[in-house]
Amino acid sequence: MKLTVLFPGIGYHSDKPLFYYTKKVLKAAGYEIKEVRYTDLPHVTRGDRESMSRAYGMAHDQVWAELEGTDFSQYEKVVFAGKSLGSVLAAEYTSAHELKDVYHISMTPVEDTLKLLGGCKGAIFHGLADPWLDSSVMNEYMSTLGNDYTLYTYENANHSLETGDALTDLSIMQSFVKTLTELI
Repeated sequence: MKLTVLFPGIGYHSDKPLFYYTKKVLKAAGYEIKEVRYTDLPHVTRGDRESMSRAYGMAHDQVWAELEGTDFSQYEKVVFAGKSLGSVLAAEYTSAHELKDVYHISMTPVEDTLKLLGGCKGAIFHGLADPWLDSSVMNEYMSTLGNDYTLYTYENANHSLETGDALTDLSIMQSFVKTLTELI
């Protein structure tokens, strides 16, 4: 048995493109899908530590409650797929529960994610125009993560791996899906 847990972002739920295709790829590879769902999270403004902290705390409590009782040891493979805040929660959950063999798919992570990612392996998908995480900061962390994580970058892509041009966005999504299929 194989399990994937989806950790969405605050405004990026599991039916948006990155998760929609992640679910398709992983289902096709035989993974059971468990989706974490948040309720009533406050609006977050970039740079507003108070709103970010409040949303994080609420999402954290909901993740812990939703995954309570999950026996990860019964699965031969476990993948945590997180987007933005969800990638922070996935990394923190892995560390707090001392899960050693989780493969992380971190889609447009934030800096707090990168501080927590040690100890496992995975892939990071980053838009080079992501206003939530400067590429120079990403590169600094990648040097500390070593060969455990592979970084995939997308020119002119924002925090949703989108550029505003539909054809370019479809090309990015196609590249993302191809890469994810090869990784899984």
